Amino acid sequence: SPTVSPCTSNVPGDKENSLSVGTMLSEPSTGVIYRVTNAGIIRNGKVTGAQVEYVRAGSTEQTQKVPDTVSIRKVTYRVTSIASGAFARSSVTNIVIGKNVKQIKTKAFYMCTSLRSIVIPKSVKKIGAKAFYNCINLQKITIRTTALTDKRIGAKAFSRIGKRAVIKVPGKKYKAYKKLLRKKGSPKTVRYRK
Repeated sequence: SPTVSPCTSNVPGDKENSLSVGTMLSEPSTGVIYRVTNAGIIRNGKVTGAQVEYVRAGSTEQTQKVPDTVSIRKVTYRVTSIASGAFARSSVTNIVIGKNVKQIKTKAFYMCTSLRSIVIPKSVKKIGAKAFYNCINLQKITIRTTALTDKRIGAKAFSRIGKRAVIKVPGKKYKAYKKLLRKKGSPKTVRYRK
């Protein structure tokens, strides 16, 4: 289990001083664990450009949200990725992914056998290997991004999802994504919609 830093900040004059990349943070109201991926820079007494990765949920609730941003002790961080194994083997049924997430890493939702639906926002540019592997009850996937390519989706990312799943994709990417997602493991019985 990662070591979690108390909620320190990058604010000038704060004796805790700046957080370095890799520092683990816990958001007090939710208990969600984040990892600093960009400490940001100080401009006019405020930190800008700070980013974190969503590492682990703070509860076992069935509906989880990866927020657009999170504020921890006077610093607002953009949540730009979901860590490897962040929701692996959890009992989550629905996920809402924030609009700043660019990457869903390897095995992020690995063996989430209760997961039923997910929306992949326009911001996502990369999905890691086995990201949704063995999500056997995943029945509804809405993909809003148009940035996915063979090199940007890892092997078996969609292997063993629900056999009767419906994957909604952007109209202009219908043919390309249908071929691509099958290559990345989606069952032949999955239906695709624009």
